[in-house]
Amino acid sequence: MEQETRIKELNDTWSALDGIESLDGWRTFPLDNFEQVGIYIGRKFPENYEAIIIGFHSSVVIKISSFPQGNGFKISIFEEMPDKQDKTWVSMCRQQGSSLEFFTAMAADIISNLEGYSLLYPKGEGIFSRFISRVVAWQEFMKTKRVMKLSTEEEIGLFGELTLLRKLLDSCISKEKVIQGWKGPLNSVKDFYYESVAIEVKSTISHRSFIATIDSLEQLADVEGVATYLIGFKFSIDSEGETLNDLIWSIRKKVQGNVLQDIFDDLILKSGYLEQYSDQYDRPFVEGGPSLIFEISNNFPRLTRQNVDPAITSVRYSLNLHGLQVVSITLNELIQLVRV
Repeated sequence: MEQETRIKELNDTWSALDGIESLDGWRTFPLDNFEQVGIYIGRKFPENYEAIIIGFHSSVVIKISSFPQGNGFKISIFEEMPDKQDKTWVSMCRQQGSSLEFFTAMAADIISNLEGYSLLYPKGEGIFSRFISRVVAWQEFMKTKRVMKLSTEEEIGLFGELTLLRKLLDSCISKEKVIQGWKGPLNSVKDFYYESVAIEVKSTISHRSFIATIDSLEQLADVEGVATYLIGFKFSIDSEGETLNDLIWSIRKKVQGNVLQDIFDDLILKSGYLEQYSDQYDRPFVEGGPSLIFEISNNFPRLTRQNVDPAITSVRYSLNLHGLQVVSITLNELIQLVRV
């Protein structure tokens, strides 16, 4: 089901459950019932909070200690289900003052994930862990995002990171190694970390110079034990190119039917990409020439904690990549460094 349709279904059902006179307790409506997972839409009274209730087959181990909390919702064991259907029920309930828009998007996404997982793994292997990991991904999203859609700058930045990710996946390097090395969505200082190399990605759609924004004293700092590289992708808008949605789906195809797809989808969410806004990412991009790749060595122009006055606590500056007088390497050479 499309996310917009799922969101409408949730809102319509919550509206239907609203206003029912009740001093205390729950009102619920069944949504899905698979062998390994059941899903209800509900409201909790007297608070009148929206909720979804998920039933996991009794064979699934439920670890209450692993329940994530905060960021506007609460997860708890749900004891009020009259017919437990050989399932352990868990409620995810919106809390006072939290955004209904965010909670609805989260609930719709989690339901879609559980439905897909139930079809892929009908015996329920790992379904509770999948639920928890998706909730944690949403927590990370809500920590950093105040709006539901990526800005233009964020869209281009994510497109650049995914461009490198796909190139690495196409290079015969272990898919697990490639995906697990992508750290950009985790607010890491560098976008990619591997055994012998760390990589920072910058992207632009400027037709002229390549001005990269460096956001901190740490972004181009040395990483102990590994070589650090800066790669710049220059894109242009072209009807023959691919959109951010196209790029995401092409990567999904490379890791589908694998736990790596779950990891990738969680990282995409943490980066700020929501499926229900995919129609707004309709600009097609093409690479506008070879990428610029530089090793961050002693002669590279940069500001770090090692070369600025200790009184300077934070910086944000611009770097003209076309004006650098340092040796560059090719993409194939960078891939070989990652492969080591």
